Amino acid sequence: MKYSDLKSLARAYAPQATAEQIDDTNLGLLLRQGALDVASRLFCLKTDQKFASVADQRAYVLSTVLTRFLAIEKSGIWWNDGDSYVPIYPRTLAWLDENRVNWKNEASGNPQFYAFDANEVYFSPPPSASTANAFWAFFSQIPPTPSNDDWYPFGGETEIPRLAPLSECVLYYYKWKALGVLGKPQEMDEFEPVYEREIERKRQFLNIRKDLEASPQVKLQGRRIR
Repeated sequence: MKYSDLKSLARAYAPQATAEQIDDTNLGLLLRQGALDVASRLFCLKTDQKFASVADQRAYVLSTVLTRFLAIEKSGIWWNDGDSYVPIYPRTLAWLDENRVNWKNEASGNPQFYAFDANEVYFSPPPSASTANAFWAFFSQIPPTPSNDDWYPFGGETEIPRLAPLSECVLYYYKWKALGVLGKPQEMDEFEPVYEREIERKRQFLNIRKDLEASPQVKLQGRRIR
């Protein structure tokens, strides 16, 4: 559903929020913020991207090297060791400080660990050479910033059919926040669980895998014994 359609439906979802109270500009801002909130809860825009290493550079700006980075996925970040891509192990800065005391001054080599801090990702040790496509990251993206109302909230210029049902979550978000703009905090609090339930319903939808349910190989897998 395009933003133009979302704007029209938003007026129907929250008729008490008139154009005098929430003009089209603020309505659009709330809808875009809704798309971001939905994406941050459902991690629905999964992607992967390679980026270059810089010799002896320990920290990389996420918003520069990974377009529209939101959150890292389970596969994490991999390193091209010259023969193939191998996993780099996720850690925290606190772990690096405690277990690799000199990591901020260590010699370069093949990165073994990575950690995040705000808009940066750190590698330990830093790479020893500048190489194109040295890192391979798997992450979730923020929604694209629309150039006009003909854009889709999650697909940009082209709709992603699988994510089309999430438009309803965006509309629920708008109604929830509109109640706050109208100075109705109690009603806003009461509607928040409605929005949360819709998010969970869509999460279940995104996780449906009828192919796996029908797969004999999956059905034959017994309970894992630890």
